[in-house]
Amino acid sequence: MEKPTLKPNNPNFCSGPCAKTPEWKLGKLSNALLSRSHRSTDGESAIKAMLDKTRKVLEIPEDYKIALVPGSATGAITMAMWNFLGERPVDILVWDVFGQRWANDVASLNISTNLYESPIGEMPNTEKVNPDHDVLFVWNATSTGATVGNLDWHTPGTGLTICDATSAAFCVELPWEKLDITCFSWQKGMGGEAAHGLIALSPKAISRLENYTPKWPVPYIFKLKTPTGLRTDIYDGGTINTPSMLCLEDYMQSLNWAEKNGGLSFLISRTQQNYDTVRTWAEQRDWVLPLIKNPENRSTVNSCIQILKGGKPIDESEILKITQILANEKVAFDIKGFKGVPANLRVWNGPTIEKNDLLLLLNWIDWVYYEYIQ
Repeated sequence: MEKPTLKPNNPNFCSGPCAKTPEWKLGKLSNALLSRSHRSTDGESAIKAMLDKTRKVLEIPEDYKIALVPGSATGAITMAMWNFLGERPVDILVWDVFGQRWANDVASLNISTNLYESPIGEMPNTEKVNPDHDVLFVWNATSTGATVGNLDWHTPGTGLTICDATSAAFCVELPWEKLDITCFSWQKGMGGEAAHGLIALSPKAISRLENYTPKWPVPYIFKLKTPTGLRTDIYDGGTINTPSMLCLEDYMQSLNWAEKNGGLSFLISRTQQNYDTVRTWAEQRDWVLPLIKNPENRSTVNSCIQILKGGKPIDESEILKITQILANEKVAFDIKGFKGVPANLRVWNGPTIEKNDLLLLLNWIDWVYYEYIQ
């Protein structure tokens, strides 16, 4: 096979932070509210406008509360655990490294916990989840390319659902009627800059917040209530600490791009199209094996693929060789699989990726395989 000559216009296929939108330009950030207080009228108005547009693009119900929080999605999940857990037992689904992290954090709270675990790429037995317990789970595992897929297994009860939707938001349809506390960032589906998280709370979650106070002290950075009552300012543009208004403007540009092209359906369609592109390519090659064996458990947002040599997956050193060649050629950056999982190439399929760029990347992977691996 001859060495390809065409290269992706955007070689950034990292699974987080992810590629900027196709229309992104640094000059578009000139309207950012720089050197101004985020607590000024203009600052709070800008944050409120971002929250409103997030609601519109993600089609979040009007009676849900949305807040900007520190620490990316990790901060949002930590905030959820510290403020809401402890009122009743919590069931935790552990099927990836991030679910395990949250389980480890919950263990330190010393509350009644049920762990439902499964090997990488498989789903736990969700039939055991009690709808009257709180349930904590990850929607998409970008570490493996696996997904919980849907919430058909969950019948809402008196418990709360706490969802780490880090790479699901803006990429798949989320059933808001079954989600009470949804935590995500804008660095995945929207290709935004890191360190900022978003948390969406259902009326049932707000009711818990009003009527329950955990037995442990909640650090100031995560507090959703004060001795005098609930914090309501954070749903109207207030923040707990100082956000980057430059990052905020960057995210707003992505939201504007999504809105003008059709909103959520546009984003989901692009993600699915990209996933289908990689899936079709993989199915046509006997030396490519999806890391997730069950198609029903494969996420559309990123594809983790093993490369076979002599019928067996190549090891970490050969995966590293492939990724270094692609990086040196400026074809693809940061597509080496997540640490701690079987060696693989990890390619982001989210809505900010152009299909043609993906096709060119896959052509290069073909060349690297035949030139250096087989």
